[in-house]
Amino acid sequence: MRRIFALLLLMTIVLYGCDSAPEGSGMDMIFFDVGKADCTYISVGESMLIDAGTQSDGESVTRILKEMGVEQIPILMISHFDRDHVGGAAQIIREFQVKKLICPDYMKESDESAACMEMAAKRGVEVIAVTSEYTLEIGGAELKIYPPQKAEYQDKQSNNSSLAAVLTYGENRVLFTGDAEAERVAEITDILDGEYDILKVPHHGVYQDGLQEFFAKVGAEYGIVTSSNKNPEDPETLEALKRAGTEPVLTKDGRIHVNCNGKNITVKTGPKE
Repeated sequence: MRRIFALLLLMTIVLYGCDSAPEGSGMDMIFFDVGKADCTYISVGESMLIDAGTQSDGESVTRILKEMGVEQIPILMISHFDRDHVGGAAQIIREFQVKKLICPDYMKESDESAACMEMAAKRGVEVIAVTSEYTLEIGGAELKIYPPQKAEYQDKQSNNSSLAAVLTYGENRVLFTGDAEAERVAEITDILDGEYDILKVPHHGVYQDGLQEFFAKVGAEYGIVTSSNKNPEDPETLEALKRAGTEPVLTKDGRIHVNCNGKNITVKTGPKE
């Protein structure tokens, strides 16, 4: 394990019947159907990707984005360095014009992590290891990133090192949580302010202490669960979401398409990869 702070290192939403979202249609997101892994594409005048799935997912995500006409992904954020989040990053950096790679300061060593950093260096990508709150503008939206509050955790160091992020577009707010485990969920719970429209549910829907309180405080209308039939979410997590008034939406049912117009949100599922 090593630290990287000092290193220099669709969606134009695929609306049915259209190749891309019309200009001025708001903020569009795709939560890809990549099994028990994370990969979310955001288009809001400028585009970004949050996580890149596994190494094999990098190929399918690249293909889909190119079919959508995507050439640039100025910002790639890796929530943490587990293989199911960073695995496809090297291919994304190789195939698209990426300007910034945003990541936590803690890096779990693996071939996939090394490939990501090597490709970033080769392509001249600016690497930003977040150690304090970090805010950037993405087209017409704002992304505020919250790093882990500890250098070390009692358990699940990589998962608990996940960056949390709040994406705001007008009145719409989306909360990303990576694979936060109980300790990190407690930290995120403490920093929440107000309610959120969409929650990317932590750690693929694995149930853990503190989730019920967390879901209630987030108050999301929709909870996106990145799981698969082979590696399903825990039913207790789905029940906790429902008790909090949040509708679970699962990537195992197909690609999840979200459109935000600054006030209202529409969510559609399909097709399956």
